[in-house]
Amino acid sequence: PTVDGTPCKGDLRQTRPCGGPQRQDCQFSAWREWTQCSASCGEGRHSRMRQVHVEATHGGRTCNDNLLEAKTCMVQECPQQDCELSGWTDWTAPGRGQR
Repeated sequence: PTVDGTPCKGDLRQTRPCGGPQRQDCQFSAWREWTQCSASCGEGRHSRMRQVHVEATHGGRTCNDNLLEAKTCMVQECPQQDCELSGWTDWTAPGRGQR
């Protein structure tokens, strides 16, 4: 200030980052196809997977999500089948088995 003038207010210098490392969020690959159902009839399970494509760096959002999904599946109902017993086998000699 000159001759009783008011002092200047504010910063005399400004700085900003230039070209340093950039924040990188986690990135996942696309989901792979679902596997085949584990049962040809009745309830089974199938799953699909994905991978971490890019890891988080410099404070980016981390990979806190599933890499594997699984769920139940059913191709078709199993046909109903009544229990059937086979006929008796021949008797065995004493002490060698049971009938």
